[in-house]
Amino acid sequence: GICFTLFIGREQSAARIFVVTIGTVTFGAGIGAELGVSPIFVNLVAGATVALTSRHRSELQREIQRLQHPISVLLLVLTGALWVPPASLTLWLFPVAYLAGRALVRLLVPGLWTRLLTDVDPTRIGVGLMSQGTLAVAVAVDHALQAQELAGLVLTTAIVGTLVFDVFAQGALRRYLVDAEAENAV
Repeated sequence: GICFTLFIGREQSAARIFVVTIGTVTFGAGIGAELGVSPIFVNLVAGATVALTSRHRSELQREIQRLQHPISVLLLVLTGALWVPPASLTLWLFPVAYLAGRALVRLLVPGLWTRLLTDVDPTRIGVGLMSQGTLAVAVAVDHALQAQELAGLVLTTAIVGTLVFDVFAQGALRRYLVDAEAENAV
């Protein structure tokens, strides 16, 4: 993170910020892998350091937003390349249990906290939490690389969860936001 700040200096160029960002993430991942520490953790520390020390926060935020979708697709492709199906048919019950448990928790917990802390109608409040996101897949890949005996089970769960939840998340969230906007207009 400090190397990022030193290398970028007073530069304002979006191209240089982009290259330095990619370099910092790659360097952090390499350091984490070499030290036997999670590359995600090392990049979290590097990102926090950059956020606290860099004067280029807004430019960096724009570059990260620009990279978000391509990184997501690349991570899913690499996850698919790492995937090995679980050996036993009974292990396929774990992703099914995960789907059911996550759906149940997503339906109950946000509504409960919304009801307790606000006056907002909690009926569909958990819709915004439907998407599993890239971070869950990244954590699953990191865990699969660290504990290779569980790689098939962990990656199967992450892939099935991503396919099921993320396919429906965009449309459900869009419908929820349109409904909320219609309610506010009335």
